[in-house]
Amino acid sequence: MLVLGSRGHGTLAGFVLGSTSPLGVARCPAVAVRDGDPSVECGWGHPCASGRNEVVVGVRESGPGADSLLEFTLTAAELHGSRVRAVGACPFLRLVTHPHLMTGQHADERYKAEERARLVEALAPWREKFPTVPAVEHLAVGSAGHVLLNAAAHARLTVAGRRRHPSHRTCDLGPSAHSALYRLGCPVAVIPHG
Repeated sequence: MLVLGSRGHGTLAGFVLGSTSPLGVARCPAVAVRDGDPSVECGWGHPCASGRNEVVVGVRESGPGADSLLEFTLTAAELHGSRVRAVGACPFLRLVTHPHLMTGQHADERYKAEERARLVEALAPWREKFPTVPAVEHLAVGSAGHVLLNAAAHARLTVAGRRRHPSHRTCDLGPSAHSALYRLGCPVAVIPHG
């Protein structure tokens, strides 16, 4: 695992001078840790970090990509006695363009139910592997980055994925990981997959 720390210049400035580029090319999980984060300063079990007992993970789809994210997330949650919040998004554009919306009343509800079922399906095998880790699904309408930011506002750790690129010189974090790194105050893990 690669761990990078900020210099304490605030949420954006601490990572802005190129220091996040290793997160976009690392072949292993990479974690960015901010100076001044209560869970880091005091420790995970300290009262000053109370109310922040979730590891939040953004899950876009089921399959191998989600598996690597969920394995990392549930391992971290188990290690620290935390709950997992698996986050899925229903983008506005897909609500409009989804084929089920063309017919019938309450079609948007069916679409959301399908997305929730995908999230439940992705999480199911990991619930069996980690039976002592409480896990909840969180589905909301909006862009993946926006939904993840809202869900992780009080997280101990936020986990986002990024697709591997054929060239190790290509740095592309993706919108969700990028948003989390630049806007969240908690540690953010970026897990390569695919």
